[in-house]
Amino acid sequence: MSGVPRKAGIHGVEAARLRREKSTAARFSKLIHSDDRALVEITKQGIGPDVVVHLAEKLRVSPVHFVDYIGLSRATLDRKRRNHGVLGLVESDRVVRYTQLWRQAVHLWGSEAAARQWLTAPEASLGGVSPVEHAATEIGSRQVEDLMGQIANGIAT
Repeated sequence: MSGVPRKAGIHGVEAARLRREKSTAARFSKLIHSDDRALVEITKQGIGPDVVVHLAEKLRVSPVHFVDYIGLSRATLDRKRRNHGVLGLVESDRVVRYTQLWRQAVHLWGSEAAARQWLTAPEASLGGVSPVEHAATEIGSRQVEDLMGQIANGIAT
């Protein structure tokens, strides 16, 4: 019996992974559905690095590229994931900014697939870069928000 792998151990690891994914999805959902006051507090407490990976997966953007948009190195993201740390204020603020852009795009386009398509495709009115890439700065993020507002109001296409 000692030479037979234990299924319980495999299931235990899988169960832990599923709990972690569910917890990450719940934290992401909280970011999407929180009001501004709650977002300020969440940002100050720090965003977990798994939320960054989850958002990158939602956007279907490589986490290696996405961390550049939030001003974080891949090594720092990996270290914070290993140590169960949180991002600093600036990086957390940028993650919140991207989650709000995601929320606005899903609302505007009516589905995650359509939002993803628009957010990651080159946009002529943003100089030919994708909205996700353009939103790497505060002013760029505001321009993406403004563009979505113009599209919603029929001013831009």
